Amino acid sequence: MRALTLKPGRDAPVRAGHPWIFSRAVAAGLDAVEPGDPVRVVAADGGFVAAGYAHPRTPIAVRVLTLEDEPVDGALVARRLDDALALRRATLTEDVTAYRIVNGEGDRLPGIVVDRYGDFVVCQLFTAGAVRLAGALVDALGSRLSPRGIYERSEGGVRAEEGLGGARGVLAGEEPPARITVVEHGMRLVVDVLHGQKTGLFLDQRDNRLAEWIEGDVFEYLRGGRDRFDLIVLDPPPFVRRRRDLTSGLRGYRDVNLQALRRLAPGGWLLTCSCSQHLDRDGFRQVVAAAAADAGRPAQVVVEFGHPPDHPVALAHPEGAYLKALLLRA
Repeated sequence: MRALTLKPGRDAPVRAGHPWIFSRAVAAGLDAVEPGDPVRVVAADGGFVAAGYAHPRTPIAVRVLTLEDEPVDGALVARRLDDALALRRATLTEDVTAYRIVNGEGDRLPGIVVDRYGDFVVCQLFTAGAVRLAGALVDALGSRLSPRGIYERSEGGVRAEEGLGGARGVLAGEEPPARITVVEHGMRLVVDVLHGQKTGLFLDQRDNRLAEWIEGDVFEYLRGGRDRFDLIVLDPPPFVRRRRDLTSGLRGYRDVNLQALRRLAPGGWLLTCSCSQHLDRDGFRQVVAAAAADAGRPAQVVVEFGHPPDHPVALAHPEGAYLKALLLRA
């Protein structure tokens, strides 16, 4: 593997466990790598720091896979998958047949998401480095899970930044059928993994689907009616997709929460969520509090939710904690 040298003092966050190294922290070696190349990262004094894969033309120059001086290869991918599966066995019940197997940086496989839907597995490979590891990932998934099929649905803005187009198709075995029936919390759900959102279902909202929900355009629906509800669940798309969207995104979150709070019956419950990576937990609480003040509805935070256990987040990687959910009584 090629070596990248960090600027003085830039190794501390990596040694503490943060899985990203930004281009501005690299002193030398980045120009010599191709997108997705495995690299050894060394400190300014030459001491080993980490190993991962690199991209010379994106703000995140290196995505770290290990703090050990070891190859970035199939054996490493297999060990990471074994760790991920062990966590799911320890935290999920047997009656859950749709869940996340690999959650990117949270499972120390950056750029890789793997979801299971019964006998089928759906992968998302977001980076050039993840694409290079695809063969090893497919082999490890096949030997450990024996799925009927492994399917790829790799799309989105991160791939575009990496210089990759969308990729979709069978990686191993059979193509998934048009509909797959899965079970969570005793409920049977029919999922379209070929065309549905993300890999077919918002698996991160499994625990929150024990509530009822209203379907429709949220802004039009909330503004247009007079009915009051005992419970409203808000799970909008990410209004803050990039840091530069923060100002407009905050307006969106404030407005949607304001309209929902106005439609709650006295003593009603609001489960409000944000999946914007660039809006932290404190910022989300503040914008919801501002909406409650505008609505004239004093509110209590009864429970604060994050990711379910099959969506782990690396302790040193707060950016991975994208999901925020507050259960409020107004």
